[in-house]
Amino acid sequence: NEARADGLAEFTIWNKADGRPSPAGTESDVHYPVLYAEPQAVHSNILGFDLRGDPVRSPAIKDAIKKADIIMNATPLGLKEKDPRVIPEDWIPDGRFGKKLFMDLIYNPAETPFLKGARRRGHRVLNGLGMLLYQGARAFEHWTGRAAPVAVMRQALLRALTEKKK
Repeated sequence: NEARADGLAEFTIWNKADGRPSPAGTESDVHYPVLYAEPQAVHSNILGFDLRGDPVRSPAIKDAIKKADIIMNATPLGLKEKDPRVIPEDWIPDGRFGKKLFMDLIYNPAETPFLKGARRRGHRVLNGLGMLLYQGARAFEHWTGRAAPVAVMRQALLRALTEKKK
């Protein structure tokens, strides 16, 4: 209901096991868009699968990307320079015809290939730094019973990431 109040009209859950859409709950007419990739037996050394070579998933995923307002990577793909792409960059629609938000839960590197591709195509991008910060803030509040010093925590986080790069 919160998503609908925020103006998001339609969502879909993708169950990668059979490649077809699977509703989150049949009692509700609100479904959340999730593209879930997991290790395949033939690609056990990486996370994901060959999207271009999959005749069932490819058209469905391309269509979901076109329709979505938010596209999020919640996999570790992008942590390493040689990781395969989350989605092929040419599947990202041109942002001149409607900006989307591309989110990556990865915060280091600050801009993954997934986010770089979306930015090049004219979309808004957001990395996982805010999620990391506010997870820490919530944990601080839970364990201490005090308000988290978010500004101090943000500076410490940025400093730690800067030091890690050196």
